[in-house]
Amino acid sequence: MVLVLVSMCAGAALVMLASAYRSLKSKVNVTEYSINRMEKDRELQKRFDDLYNTIDNRVDNIMNEIDNKQETVERVLDEIRDMIDNTEGRIDSRSDKLWAEIEKLEETLTK
Repeated sequence: MVLVLVSMCAGAALVMLASAYRSLKSKVNVTEYSINRMEKDRELQKRFDDLYNTIDNRVDNIMNEIDNKQETVERVLDEIRDMIDNTEGRIDSRSDKLWAEIEKLEETLTK
């Protein structure tokens, strides 16, 4: 009878041991899955950050190029305005000389 009781206890212990083993194994699998998922999330975040930084740098470069082009355009426009002002001054000077000549001719004709 003691032998039967010991065998039943040993059988129950084996069943509990097998159940505990399965439970631990599933917890280890879940933990490994969680660790793998966290590593993949970290890797994905790093790739996203790298991509964001690359795009941000390219946007900055493009904005700098636009600013440089705008400064160049403004410089060229200033040069054109200066040329126009210079030309207008020369035209005014020549027209003043022509009017002076015309007035002289009128004076000589009226005398």
